[in-house]
Amino acid sequence: ALELHNPYPIVGTEINKIFGDKALFENASFQIPLGAKVALTGGNGTGKTTLIQMILNHEEGISISPKAKIGYFAQNGYKYNSNQNVMEFMQEDCDYNISEIRSVLASMGFKQNDIGKSLSVLSGGEIIKLLLAKMLMGRYNILLMDEPSNFLDIPSLEVFGNTNEGVCR
Repeated sequence: ALELHNPYPIVGTEINKIFGDKALFENASFQIPLGAKVALTGGNGTGKTTLIQMILNHEEGISISPKAKIGYFAQNGYKYNSNQNVMEFMQEDCDYNISEIRSVLASMGFKQNDIGKSLSVLSGGEIIKLLLAKMLMGRYNILLMDEPSNFLDIPSLEVFGNTNEGVCR
């Protein structure tokens, strides 16, 4: 991925978002520093997913560095219908070699015999782990993840945290 040089690759300046009579954001401003890991926390309906969508859509008041290559993990991104196999899927748009891909897949709980499986036969949890692994190994310099830990068991959550640290430098 391209290296970012902007000290604040994502900036929101006086953003507004209203749904019906509910204001999610009124003249809100923020700066996300280069290299920062930011978590948006709050209850349901407080605007976390909306803010991510505003960033992805470059809405009014949102500035994104021209060299930003954003990877996005959707909150409900676990439905996948494809006859492509796990390794073929992982190799698309990936600069890592096969042994590195196998290593990350193994750390996410995939066995050797899973690598040749069609995506269409994977469980929802397996798809989540596969999509997260793909995102972490993708050509991105910014990752936006909307509730990436949904549907993951405790061992997978621990692996995700460790893999995130190891792959995202």
